[in-house]
Amino acid sequence: MPPRWLAIASCLAISLLLPAAAGTRKREACDCNGKSRQCMFDIELLRQTGNGYRCLNCIDNTEGNNCERCKEGFYRQHRQNGCVACGCNPTGSAGVRCDNHGRCHCKSGVTGDKCDRCQDNFHSFSEAGCTAAGQQQIPWCNCNPAGSTGKCNAGRCVCKAAAAGDRCESCKQGYYNLDAENPEGCSPCFCSGHSTTCSSAKHYSIHKITSTFQRGDDGWQAHGKGSPLPLHWSSHHKEVYVAARSPDPIYFVAP
Repeated sequence: MPPRWLAIASCLAISLLLPAAAGTRKREACDCNGKSRQCMFDIELLRQTGNGYRCLNCIDNTEGNNCERCKEGFYRQHRQNGCVACGCNPTGSAGVRCDNHGRCHCKSGVTGDKCDRCQDNFHSFSEAGCTAAGQQQIPWCNCNPAGSTGKCNAGRCVCKAAAAGDRCESCKQGYYNLDAENPEGCSPCFCSGHSTTCSSAKHYSIHKITSTFQRGDDGWQAHGKGSPLPLHWSSHHKEVYVAARSPDPIYFVAP
């Protein structure tokens, strides 16, 4: 009779719900890392691992026998107690998983922590990733070479700092003279502070003026708010400069 009683007790123990250990001095077998208040005894788990207690109903997007890891598609952010969603873009990512920094695994030609855009010189963001444009990037995007950086992102031209437009074919407000040799794309308007709108004048040519300032200011002047300002010459550094307390723009006027 006693052996029969023991057999029944062993069977009942398999589905027995137990309170999870919390704050005890000795680490108990039923340990859920504070993510569950219930666990059960599993004889098969005991045979496999030596510990037969499995936690139930883990919270904070955790899972595992001891609620010790994040669920698929979640990660532990900055060593926080819970897990947060990876938030991977379903179109550009290769799955829902991410690394410990929340960076998703992207498809070919796709970039971004969440795999939400094409890499530089790639286009056509889709379920297949992004397509490389090769050496014909600017013609493919039809970007203006004077205003663009030479890159095309997802079919859109990447403009220089002072250029604008879908094809980088114009200047931003307050700039003029779209020029391929200008790293900014356009030059700021020179209106002595009276206007921010200007345009290139026709029938004018560009001349380069070289000044060494070896013996003086070489005829240069300084203006601010439409009025001349004192221009100083440094015989030691061979340069000209203006000292002003106002934050208003100051312009150098060529001879």
